[in-house]
Amino acid sequence: MNIAGRAREQLQATSESAGGPEEKQFDDLSPDINGIITSLQFQDITRQQIEKVIGRIDRFQQELSDMKRDLESGKAPARGPESPDAGGEKSTRREHA
Repeated sequence: MNIAGRAREQLQATSESAGGPEEKQFDDLSPDINGIITSLQFQDITRQQIEKVIGRIDRFQQELSDMKRDLESGKAPARGPESPDAGGEKSTRREHA
């Protein structure tokens, strides 16, 4: 279980065991705490997605630099995903990660 799930469980357990004025304070804060946890989860997912896109852009930039270097040096360009394969057909494989 992730940290947010454990925090929610602890909040619920504390809420059930609390009594008196502390319970009211806890009940008042509970939605705010849940909102904070949800925001943190959203931020983490967004960060992971951005890092994945940056990684793909970096790889694409490196491939372009390698192709440019090969063309400038007179070498045949390396075979890319759109190059014909051994069967003479073009590859249509796309990365999904």
